Amino acid sequence: MGIRKLRITAKTVQEALAEAVNHYRIQLEKINYIVVDSGSKGWFYKRPAVIEISLDEQHMTPDNEANNERERTVSDHERTDIDGYAWVEDGRIYCKNGLHHYPLITVCEGVQVFVNGREVSGTVVVREEDHIVVESQSDLVETKISLSVAEDNMKATVKISPGYLIQRNLVNQPPSTELVLKTVERKSSPRNNVRPETIMDLLNKKGITFGIDFSSIDQACKVLEETEFVVARGKEPVAGNDGTLEFLYQKRRMLDEWDQDFDPDWKECFSLPKVQAGEVIGYIVPATKGKEGRNVFGDILPTTDGTEITVIAEEEVSLLETERKIVAKTEGRVKITKYSNNTFGLSILPQYIYTGNLDREERESIIFAGDVVICGDVGAGTKIQAGGNVLIKGSVSKADIQAAGDIKICGPVVEAKISNEIDVRFAKSVVQGIASIEELLERIITALRQLEANKSFSDKDLANQGLKPLLELLVKIKFQELPLRIQELNGIVKQDVSLLKNHLVPLVKTLHDAFVKLESTFSNVIEITECKTKLGSLKKLLILNCHKKANIRATSFTRSRVSAQGNIYVDKFSYASNLDAKGKVIINGRIRNGNVQATDAVVAHEAGSLTNNNVFIKVLNEKGQIKMNQVWAATSIQIGDTEYKFPDNKWGVQARLMDGKVVVEENW
Repeated sequence: MGIRKLRITAKTVQEALAEAVNHYRIQLEKINYIVVDSGSKGWFYKRPAVIEISLDEQHMTPDNEANNERERTVSDHERTDIDGYAWVEDGRIYCKNGLHHYPLITVCEGVQVFVNGREVSGTVVVREEDHIVVESQSDLVETKISLSVAEDNMKATVKISPGYLIQRNLVNQPPSTELVLKTVERKSSPRNNVRPETIMDLLNKKGITFGIDFSSIDQACKVLEETEFVVARGKEPVAGNDGTLEFLYQKRRMLDEWDQDFDPDWKECFSLPKVQAGEVIGYIVPATKGKEGRNVFGDILPTTDGTEITVIAEEEVSLLETERKIVAKTEGRVKITKYSNNTFGLSILPQYIYTGNLDREERESIIFAGDVVICGDVGAGTKIQAGGNVLIKGSVSKADIQAAGDIKICGPVVEAKISNEIDVRFAKSVVQGIASIEELLERIITALRQLEANKSFSDKDLANQGLKPLLELLVKIKFQELPLRIQELNGIVKQDVSLLKNHLVPLVKTLHDAFVKLESTFSNVIEITECKTKLGSLKKLLILNCHKKANIRATSFTRSRVSAQGNIYVDKFSYASNLDAKGKVIINGRIRNGNVQATDAVVAHEAGSLTNNNVFIKVLNEKGQIKMNQVWAATSIQIGDTEYKFPDNKWGVQARLMDGKVVVEENW
């Protein structure tokens, strides 16, 4: 048995003692107690009295145990009355005082709490008799605006983040002795208070004056969600257009061009009517000037003007300078040669069409300055030399075909020599001959002008006798070398069947008459100067022709020698032949024996054979490559100066030079 301590609450101490006697059926003198609270009585409230009694359990009767549940209930009730508490309901704070305890409240952010008219913060004690007022705070978030300029200063962008109102309300909370206030936030509808004047002020402060978009500024002032607007945009400079040639016909097959991706119908090409004499071929479109640009700060951005084109018109073409028209003087096919991005040569190619087969019995050779078309086969012992393209609709056997343009052979080629390479040595000799004559003519022109300025020679004498006496005198005394150089050049150009011959031969003849035969038709220095200028143009044209790419195409080559200024295309196979291209060699079939050489690349379906493999493939350019779907063992290749021999059969091969070694990759 032990001592039990119990607290009893009543209006007064005496009533609390009477309650203990009645409840526990114990005599008053045997009760040990202390007064916890004697109670109090005011105008607006009453505080009960509280005593704590100590009971010896041996004095308790069985009836006392039956009342334990009531004892515990009374005890819990007493404790509730002792603790004070506070709660929140509908945005208001309520509180209840305890016997010896007052509730605490902690003020949170977003609200103001006034107790009896004084604002409080942090944690404070409140009583139920206090007058508590809560005011929720609302925050206005202003519209945000920012301005940025692109790195190239060609665009100014405004970013608008609309503002809004944050409204706060107290959260309902149950009673608590230590109440921490809480709020819930709610954003109102977005509001945009930016005005056009605000954006313009930002632009002005930044120095942005060009390309302002007022409609975009108006939209920025109305948007209700975060958005970016381009409010100023610069103007890019516009480069001028280069001069071009605009032709009245647009069919590419009438031009002197074809490559791997463009395989025209040669029959149609050579049988179509060409331009007629006097027909306007096209126009020279002049270059245009560029237009300056500006950035958003108003700075000028420079531009470039277009480049005028240079048209080198050969004898068959006339240029009407004032009207910029291109007119054909003779009937034929228009030939356009592109020497550079802004330099073009124009000529009219005549055509020679031979119907039937060409063999030695019918005609041993054809030498023609334009296009040559053979409608049948070309037999043994025959020779074709053309200044333009060559089309052979049949086969070629034991013949010699040369052209300054493209060569296409629709059938097989057997034991023949095919070439459209420029004879560099011949070209150099012509260029050197023209250059030496140019220099001597310049010296003669200078001497003539000095003599014209001399008072001993009157205008009347020159008008009556022309320049013949003066030229005679100059050639015999000072310029004996000029007739020799003219005779040398005359002998060289007679060997030429290219288009230049049509223009160079008449010009050389004029010089021959004037300075060799001394039968000059020159009436003044200006005419000699014009003749010298034409010589210079032809020299330039000849130099540019040396760099022209002309292609060769045939069905197959057998024991033949083929040299191309451009690319070589073989539709089926090459057997025991030597192929040499300044560009690429592309063989859709096999290479059996022989040599294949190209400057840039060699592409073949198959190279070599199982027995008697004697194939050598060479690419001159160190950055070039060789590709083959299948290659047989013992096939030799070379890239640059480095050789490689395949030790075994391989498939899907790509060879290239890397770090001085030939690297072979498979399954490309």
